[in-house]
Amino acid sequence: MIFVFEGLPGSGKTTISKILEKEEGFFRVGEMLDDEGKELCPSDVGGFSQTFFLKSDKIKLDCAMNYKNNNIIIDRSPLSTIAYNLCLNKKFEETKLMENLKLLLKKYSDNSMYFYIKISPKLSIQRKKKKPNAKDLWSLNKHLVKTEKIYDKYLIDKKNVLIINGKEKISEVYNRIKSEILKQNI
Repeated sequence: MIFVFEGLPGSGKTTISKILEKEEGFFRVGEMLDDEGKELCPSDVGGFSQTFFLKSDKIKLDCAMNYKNNNIIIDRSPLSTIAYNLCLNKKFEETKLMENLKLLLKKYSDNSMYFYIKISPKLSIQRKKKKPNAKDLWSLNKHLVKTEKIYDKYLIDKKNVLIINGKEKISEVYNRIKSEILKQNI
């Protein structure tokens, strides 16, 4: 089964997915991938075109779908790419890229369980220790608030989504997610 981690920056997605990879041997697909499937650091992709992120989302799903064993973890889905673009451009919903992302998001949703690690925009900024910077979307409260609304719209009250309180200690969040993954494999 594919398990997708979503939530605001600082919610613990990457940390928990890396722990599950290391300690449990789960196959992890990182937040952003290059053409060869190599994980990129978020700080290395500033200024990349939005088609790059769509392509990365496609590569991530291909990596997960081609892996034949259980317990595949994906750090962020196309929903994050949608949220990011909607924060940057109010007319993004009317673009071809948005249509492609929605189609890809449906493929993720059809084959996945989501862990929505929910924290507030204020806590996101505190944890990431970011000062407001117009060049960094994730440092601005207004964009985090909008992103949270998008996550809530797409993820709350869905049957394949488990909402987790990200304010808890990382070890508690990790144990809850690990327990749920193991339940799904029974």
